[in-house]
Amino acid sequence: MKHRKTPRWVSAALAKPGEAPFPLPPAEGGIEQFPEHVPWGVPIFQMSNWWLTVNCICGEKQVPLRLLAARIGWRITLREVVPFLRCATCRERPSNVQLVDNPTGDNGRFGAKTKRLQLRP
Repeated sequence: MKHRKTPRWVSAALAKPGEAPFPLPPAEGGIEQFPEHVPWGVPIFQMSNWWLTVNCICGEKQVPLRLLAARIGWRITLREVVPFLRCATCRERPSNVQLVDNPTGDNGRFGAKTKRLQLRP
């Protein structure tokens, strides 16, 4: 198995917790309708209304893509982010990653079911 070099943005994002080197993307705009297929090549700032649900041995965590864009850059895509995700607590790779439109996992407004796309089994 070939070892992939960790991108510079991963190291920069981990270097100073609590500081966001990029401004927050606007809350409005971007893709409005949740996609049917994983948008691997779309910059994460265009998906700022959605969240990543990440599971590891520590439990389940919700990561808002809007804050992730402020942390690592607006133009980064899911294709670049998902392979390098690690838990901030245990430093392990997640066992499961999903793109969700509602971080609480319950039925949203008007009884609409939470939409999910599997990113990492």
